[in-house]
Amino acid sequence: MTEQRAHLEGPPRGAAPHVSVVVPSFRGTALLPQLLEAFCAQQTGLSWELIVVLDGAPSDSRRTLREFESDLPLHVIEFPINRGRPAALNAGLEAARGEVLVRCDDDLLPDSDYIARHSHWHDSSSAVGVVGLYRNVFDGGRYAEVYGRANDERFRSRAYAGPSADAWVYWAGNCSVHRSMWERVGPYDERYTFYGEDAEWGRRLLEAGAHIVLDPGLEIRHTKPVASSSVRCERSFYAQGVTAEIESAHGDPSLPDHPSRPRDRLWSILVSIGARGNDADCYRRRGQRIDGLLPFLPKFLARRLVSWGVESAGAAGRRAVGTGKFRLG
Repeated sequence: MTEQRAHLEGPPRGAAPHVSVVVPSFRGTALLPQLLEAFCAQQTGLSWELIVVLDGAPSDSRRTLREFESDLPLHVIEFPINRGRPAALNAGLEAARGEVLVRCDDDLLPDSDYIARHSHWHDSSSAVGVVGLYRNVFDGGRYAEVYGRANDERFRSRAYAGPSADAWVYWAGNCSVHRSMWERVGPYDERYTFYGEDAEWGRRLLEAGAHIVLDPGLEIRHTKPVASSSVRCERSFYAQGVTAEIESAHGDPSLPDHPSRPRDRLWSILVSIGARGNDADCYRRRGQRIDGLLPFLPKFLARRLVSWGVESAGAAGRRAVGTGKFRLG
């Protein structure tokens, strides 16, 4: 028995369930009640279990989970200190006993058919990886008005229209695999303690022979989306940098686009000029300055300014990989 299994808490475990849902949670006290209510509303005849991994958990999270013990097939793993999301996922997936392994982050709100729909994909094949994209729920603010909501729609449209071979890049907090595929691919890489573990594991899943699908029926509400240019720019730097690192490690070409229209060429030049920083903090600060300007700009100009900040941060992440200066965290 591993250390993680030794600290698994919950009711006695009988026969292995068909589905195991793993929820990594760090500072999720305010998020857990709505998530657990959504799991109480699941409509399925399948046997299942819910494993919540408290990654350096406050006492409030433990109290919240205890309130749901009688309503859910709930088991809890606690880390006394924060070890990072990959370690939390590995502990939860190691403790899971189901044939179908589902991951659901703590800031998501599953629909009532969530478990049944994930499971259905694995009925006829153990070589499928399933991804549901997020529908970001914005509270408001200028960033959401000029960029956040529209970009969210564009992101999902591009993802669904893209080639299936690229679906690995969308592997994230709403996904599932068959146990045999998990055992073939292996655990999440715990070196990615801050960012990037999803794309790295998604790429390994693809190389293990899985067919990765994006299921529109598994789109899920995301209650804690990025809500500012500063965070969005910082994450763009990391996301594009990690993707470029993975592509390079696996021998994929990472060629820049060469736009043909004069207007597009001008935009490409502006993005390239803005991509001369070497670290994420540079783009976080730039995003803060952009956030400060948004209330004073017309919507079109505000949207273009945020787009420039995000795209130049992503280009900088890729450039930093090429020069050996890319660092996570």
